[in-house]
Amino acid sequence: MFRRTTFILISLMLWSFDSNASWTKEPYRDTVTLINGQRILDHSFKKRRFDFTFDARQTLIGAQSAKLGGFRIGLEYRRVHRVGFGVFGLSEGAFVNQLQTIHPNITAAYLNLTYSSIYYERVLYFNRKWEWSATAHLGNGWIEGRYQLGDNTDWIAIPAIRVKPLEVSSSLYYHLNWWISVGVGGGYRHMRQTPAEAREIYNAPIALFKLKVRFFKLIKGAFNPDVRHQY
Repeated sequence: MFRRTTFILISLMLWSFDSNASWTKEPYRDTVTLINGQRILDHSFKKRRFDFTFDARQTLIGAQSAKLGGFRIGLEYRRVHRVGFGVFGLSEGAFVNQLQTIHPNITAAYLNLTYSSIYYERVLYFNRKWEWSATAHLGNGWIEGRYQLGDNTDWIAIPAIRVKPLEVSSSLYYHLNWWISVGVGGGYRHMRQTPAEAREIYNAPIALFKLKVRFFKLIKGAFNPDVRHQY
């Protein structure tokens, strides 16, 4: 998995850098469709560029709130299409005081969900300060954890369960400056091809909190002020 992820990351970076090089020779011009009509892309835009986002989710795990953190990395194409892969997981696990679908006498349990995904994001509207988009994640991962029965203080391991989450969401970004943006949004997670006892727990709405950092743009902008006008 690590080797495959590293290969994809390097490939995306090289493709993005190749596009940046060609952009300096011949200004990019294009037209894309937004919810408010056609938008002309002038020399302030690039056809391809690297995309990296820290992505945190506030979600429900069996009626309990839990935090799901991770990141996604990929490529932006023609300013409105983003595709790549993400890695997500519960940093400390989610605590629930009952799991009727696994055992009726459970009094405490910790659940961990980790998964990787491929994603597609479509930008629906943007200007220099705001951006609205819709995203779909198709994931593959595992649920693991431990639980206690009745007054017994011994922890019992929950066998790893293979899951394939599908998430759809919409996000609103605000560009704090030319290299960093924050975003919020909401959506829903549906557990495909998942055992019923786990599906009932993890099928849930999600709240999104995002931080988009353009590291390479920050580095380039230190040497080329024109880069700061690209959005």
